[in-house]
Amino acid sequence: MRAKHDDDRNIRTAYRPDGTVKGWLVRFTVKGQLFERYFSAAENSLPAARAWRDDNKRVNTKAPGTFRADVQDYLRDAPIHERTRPATIKKRTQQLAFLGAQALASGSRVLTVKEWLVEREAAKAGHPVPSRGRTLDETARHEIPIDRWAEIFAKAFAPTGRDAAEFANTSNLYRSAAHHFYKVLDRHEPRLNPISKVAVRPRQEPSPKGQDMRVIAEILKHVPTKFGRDGRATELRLNVLAWCNIEPEQLKNLDPARDFHDDPDATADEIVDGAITLTCPARLKGRLKVIPAPLLKFLIPRGVEALRAYATESADWKTHSFSNSSLLKALKRASRQAQVALAKQGVSVDLSGMTVKQLRHSFLCAMTLATRGRVSLSGTLRVDPGVIAAAGHADATMMPIYVERIMREADRLAMADTARYLAALFAQPLKPPTLRVVRGAK
Repeated sequence: MRAKHDDDRNIRTAYRPDGTVKGWLVRFTVKGQLFERYFSAAENSLPAARAWRDDNKRVNTKAPGTFRADVQDYLRDAPIHERTRPATIKKRTQQLAFLGAQALASGSRVLTVKEWLVEREAAKAGHPVPSRGRTLDETARHEIPIDRWAEIFAKAFAPTGRDAAEFANTSNLYRSAAHHFYKVLDRHEPRLNPISKVAVRPRQEPSPKGQDMRVIAEILKHVPTKFGRDGRATELRLNVLAWCNIEPEQLKNLDPARDFHDDPDATADEIVDGAITLTCPARLKGRLKVIPAPLLKFLIPRGVEALRAYATESADWKTHSFSNSSLLKALKRASRQAQVALAKQGVSVDLSGMTVKQLRHSFLCAMTLATRGRVSLSGTLRVDPGVIAAAGHADATMMPIYVERIMREADRLAMADTARYLAALFAQPLKPPTLRVVRGAK
């Protein structure tokens, strides 16, 4: 390989043994980032290789102060927790690159995410991309009009049908990325965050549904232990999620040897009274600097059985083998088989929409019924208003910090009521022809 002349700087020509050109290797760095691509002579030309090099150099060497340059500063310095930083940076890189590729002029065509991805792949392949004039990437972030921001979000994520909430969640995620981008870079300046003027799209999520826990037990009987690579692990994880008040992300970070406080000699009554507990890793959603303390959770007898089985076999499992998609696939398959089995017993129930979220919500519904509303359908313990007023707080969000012992005792009693409720429930057989579904807020 050798360079021919100055126009081919950063481009090396590869030759075949007979002296004919095999292709061109383009390799250069911009601000420490390596750009490299091989162009086969059978499919491309030297001008195409030069165009790809020049376009990437032009886009990635924008003058300081442009939106694109600011994005690089943001991605390097954004205050994101180390545990979630790699995944978050990957998402923000894609989100901000999409927004920066939009045309600056008001009324200009707005690309959808799908259209932008197609253009990006075409550019990587050396194909010409239609020019849209000056883009947000080439403009200082404070020179981008607020109206243009609103126009981009309104058109890029516009519903395609009658459902006004279509793409609302995606739109709000991109809006959050842009809002945080301005918030971080302007944290030392008294400036208005232009994204705050972009309306948040309302979402219409279906209300969670909770099945009778006897139906859940039937579903768990049909979980395929040989489904996928980690069939047995999936089965045990679904059992833990069904009988313990724990999120999938918390289960993923759970170390049974450290967090499961078992007592093999505890009787059923002692378990109901709170003899066996679980230290549950706190969720890090929305946390930047402060890591919440782990939560102590009390368990019902079925939860203890599930965790004992999980602790026995989980020592050899690796954290990265935890797959939410595997959980959902196994649960869907088990639900279909359970629906058929229940139908043979004369019990009609629709399990086609069963998800891992609904599996957990079913247990929360049981807690709500068992405690007569002391535990909400979101799993939150409701505190008596008089206790809140006595503590001098406007709401209950700060109560666990100041009255932790009282709250812990309330949690223990709520779980004991749940255990007794389920014991009475399972003493009764399922009755045909239908089961009532309990619905509620998240």
